[in-house]
Amino acid sequence: MPYSDNRLRPTGLELIRTRFPDPLAAITVLDIGAGAGTNVEFYRPWFPNSQWIAVEVWEPYVTRFSLADRYSQVLVDDVRQLTGLPRADVVLLGDVLEHMSVDEAGEVWRKATAAAPDGLVLASIPLGEYPQGAVHGNPYEEHRSTWTRDTAAEWLPGARLVAVNDVVGLYATLVPVPA
Repeated sequence: MPYSDNRLRPTGLELIRTRFPDPLAAITVLDIGAGAGTNVEFYRPWFPNSQWIAVEVWEPYVTRFSLADRYSQVLVDDVRQLTGLPRADVVLLGDVLEHMSVDEAGEVWRKATAAAPDGLVLASIPLGEYPQGAVHGNPYEEHRSTWTRDTAAEWLPGARLVAVNDVVGLYATLVPVPA
């Protein structure tokens, strides 16, 4: 679905605000799998000077959800095929990694952490069996992997589980704040 489970977003916001305490900071946020753009809607008001870059594989979502009007830049591409990602202070992977194999997800996680070497990477992932096929004609919506806490620990180097609800786990990699 082009929408993510939003119940852990307040926890994500607190992690971002801890890492970037100045609400007027001009941070760059890379939203991988932008879908309907719900991440930009939730987080941008807290960081009004932020620049947002979307990566969205399904071009019809760019038009349907007016992503070009809501993001500074929209890359219509499969993140698995990109050789590198734009540098960012925060990288969001909101319900994205389950749409690929664990091998591919691990590689995407490594790309994300390389894109934010001094920042923060957040990934929300459904934990347990959560079958889903194509949605709205979008074959990329199919869930191709099932995640557990152990799977994430094995395939997402440096990831820490920071919150969990009945469906989703929120993982983060935090770079210590410079003294």
